[in-house]
Amino acid sequence: MLHIGVNLGFGNLHENLSDEQMYHGELMLAELADRLGFDSLWAVEHHFDGYAMCPDNVVLLAHVAGRTQHVRLGTGAVILPWNDPLRVAEKMIMLEGREHYAEEQERAQAQRLVRSAAGGAQRAGKHASLEVTGPLSVTLHAATSAADTDFTARLADVWPDGRSMGIADGIVRARCRDGTGRVNAISPGRIYEYTIDLVATSQVFRAGHRLRVDISSSNFPCFDRNPGNGAPAATAEARDFVVAEQTICHDSGHPSYITLPVIPRS
Repeated sequence: MLHIGVNLGFGNLHENLSDEQMYHGELMLAELADRLGFDSLWAVEHHFDGYAMCPDNVVLLAHVAGRTQHVRLGTGAVILPWNDPLRVAEKMIMLEGREHYAEEQERAQAQRLVRSAAGGAQRAGKHASLEVTGPLSVTLHAATSAADTDFTARLADVWPDGRSMGIADGIVRARCRDGTGRVNAISPGRIYEYTIDLVATSQVFRAGHRLRVDISSSNFPCFDRNPGNGAPAATAEARDFVVAEQTICHDSGHPSYITLPVIPRS
């Protein structure tokens, strides 16, 4: 089953945005992800520069836990060489320990913490490497509130220290989803199957690394923007752009998944 999550990066890349505004925006994103039914929220740990301003993701997740109800919370990841492992374990137990004080019907919601720690070679020795060689594709079952939209997919290699390195990406435009170039309009709110071609790769995901699949509706400026109302992007004006509410399905009747050509180990 495909699980869809949101990564809270806490990086301020806008010169006209204060750090306070950036933090407020990331926390609002966490609340929105919870309301929209995302499976998980991930918080990074980063030190010493403004690339990502979250030196303690366990403390951050304790705050996010109080502002959300259902979404699972994950550390991506706790950098153990920069922390006391025993203190990390204590903080995680305390964060998840509120389940023992919840009512019986609330306990399923209380058990939301997903632990992820990066410890370098110690973690790398626990799992075998994974080779992916050949064509890649993502199958999505999705609906949109707009007259037209894009869906993008990105395969990434997540290192034990939390770095996410892009491997391959692709895009599909809803009205051109059959791959022939012919325009075939969609009906807002209806679920369609989309195939996103990520071309191909030959990548070994080393032991201790993780695979990440990012799903979005824009990869600008790598790919052109989609106004959302069916107008050509090249001639679209400000009034043509609409906000689209996207729904990604991943149940038994509408599976969404990535197809990976995994090479067996000899």
